[in-house]
Amino acid sequence: MATTQQSDPSQMRLSTREFKGVNNSFRRFYQKNVEFHIFKAMLGKHYVDLEGKRIMDAGCGSGYSSRLIMRRYHPSKLTAFDLMQEQIDLARSRYPDITFRTGNLLDISEANGSHDAAFVFAVIHHIPDWPTALRELARCLVDGGYLLIEEPHYRFDFPELEAGIEQAGFEILERRAFAFGYFHAYLARKRHDGKIVSLVNDGIIDETIYRSNQQDAARRRRVWHDEQQTPLQLSGNPRVCFTRRQMMNEPATTNETKISGGRDMQAAPSRSLPFKNSQMNFFFVFVAGADIYGGASLGECYYAADRIHSGDINSWIAAFGQIGAQAEAQAREQLAKEHRISARESLLRAANYYFGADHYTDNTHPDYQTYWSRSVACFKQACALFDPPIEVLAIPYEGKTLPGYFVPALGPAKGTLLAMSGFDGTAESLYFTIGCGLSHRYYNVLMFEGPGQRGVCHVYSDLPFRADYEAPIKAVVDYALARPDVDPARLGLTGYSFGGHLVLRAAAHEPRLTALIADSPVADFGQTIISDFPTFLRTWPPRFADAFMKFGIRWQPQTLQASLKRLYESMDVNSISNFFARMAEFKFSEIERITCPTLCLVSASEGAGTVEKARQVHAALPNPQKSLVMFNAQSGADIHCQCNNVMQANHAIADWLDEIWS
Repeated sequence: MATTQQSDPSQMRLSTREFKGVNNSFRRFYQKNVEFHIFKAMLGKHYVDLEGKRIMDAGCGSGYSSRLIMRRYHPSKLTAFDLMQEQIDLARSRYPDITFRTGNLLDISEANGSHDAAFVFAVIHHIPDWPTALRELARCLVDGGYLLIEEPHYRFDFPELEAGIEQAGFEILERRAFAFGYFHAYLARKRHDGKIVSLVNDGIIDETIYRSNQQDAARRRRVWHDEQQTPLQLSGNPRVCFTRRQMMNEPATTNETKISGGRDMQAAPSRSLPFKNSQMNFFFVFVAGADIYGGASLGECYYAADRIHSGDINSWIAAFGQIGAQAEAQAREQLAKEHRISARESLLRAANYYFGADHYTDNTHPDYQTYWSRSVACFKQACALFDPPIEVLAIPYEGKTLPGYFVPALGPAKGTLLAMSGFDGTAESLYFTIGCGLSHRYYNVLMFEGPGQRGVCHVYSDLPFRADYEAPIKAVVDYALARPDVDPARLGLTGYSFGGHLVLRAAAHEPRLTALIADSPVADFGQTIISDFPTFLRTWPPRFADAFMKFGIRWQPQTLQASLKRLYESMDVNSISNFFARMAEFKFSEIERITCPTLCLVSASEGAGTVEKARQVHAALPNPQKSLVMFNAQSGADIHCQCNNVMQANHAIADWLDEIWS
């Protein structure tokens, strides 16, 4: 037993409010399904088996955590204690088969090295002299014993807590954030006589490899607090994916998107890509993937990536802004020497890089208008250098105009395709997605943006997304059919991501369309988005959910914060409850009203749920001229909307149009 200078026990007792807060059904549910699940996952990842071991539940409270430990690990010895007699009385009445006692973490009545593992569920932050408590836990554990501890950002900063854990004699093996980053959980191992317990000392693994891994771990730790590897990459269809894995920041795997019902459909695998943040990787692929049609250079993209700190949106904005400016300056020099083709290609790259820089800005960011306006300006200048030129459009709509471009077929036109993106795509970016590819296949492509989309939000703050999207699309159809170069018998519509949902409803209300392409077709899109959020956020009274989100978002990664702000802006809302209400409006059940030939596209990595929803839409279509194409990993186009190989998607689209319009 250690001899320590004791803190006043009254300072460590729970207040009446805190006592009620930790002794209720929600707390037990959360402790089982989130907190204890995190600990189990970390132990499993590091191949730690606590079955039959000697386990301590320090600060056991009313005993529910001890019950979870007993049922899961069947310890040979379970030491469960708490400072408050009221908690112990409650624990004994609820779980009479477990032995509980009062105890103080500053002076644990157990022998040195008497336990193999210790669980601490949000207790340390109640103790003023918390470093002493950590040293007491280390004293009671065997060399190589495990500490599982989770704490809120309350009495200390997390780097301060981590330093205290290490100073107490532990090596931190893993850390994870949850509850919007307000809580962190740690798996730590007690050092062996002050040294890291390591297979190196026994000659089992090569020391050079071990040291290299340790250096890599140190590097990962330096960026961890900024990065936190969580949910959300938003391009085309921003999926705010608060799955349980993402709530707890479990690491992504290359096949993860195949095992959940449409969750995290945009996250790109981290393997062989420049960032640890999987959502940042996705948008990197989105920008760099434009190289197929002249919108990027892989060398320039990786140059930018080398200057980006994973998860840091400001370094992302600066890096892509820099290569955008570099390409634009190159275009100016080429134009001055009348090298029109070279200048056009440089301007296209500049437009795409500026679009990439704009991705993580919102209407509160100082560069909100900067990179978007430069992207548009560069693209418009490039349009004039094509032969024939790409026409810049202003489509009349409810007293305003919608931005767009008419890309003429590079030969006798076989038909015209109207194309739209999703949440945060732009008409300019559509050129690299479909405009260039289809024009080479002799199709006109009219690329446009509607209410709520990126460029429209930059110009009109009062034009958010609307569920009856057939209204703006009707305006686009009206405009297209007024052109002499558009054949009304061969007029198609395509939408990507969120646009894949919006075009379904539009086609049901627009009989003038003779072809529809949806990528991916999800009829209940709003509910799909809502279901990605935690259950408690969706079921709590709005004022509680809003308050929790307003506070919790501050602890989330910068990428998520920026993306959520963009979502709010596009829906013209300022709270999570209002966002849920708006998204619930985006549902469509009248698939049988779509009478034109329809092509459904979906990528395998978007998840089994999204693939199944695409199949359901396809099955319900009444026109026998319908097709469903699913892109797998072998095709190289298995990421959301085939952004890793848009040429494959364009082959499928053009070949299908050739057949139905032949």
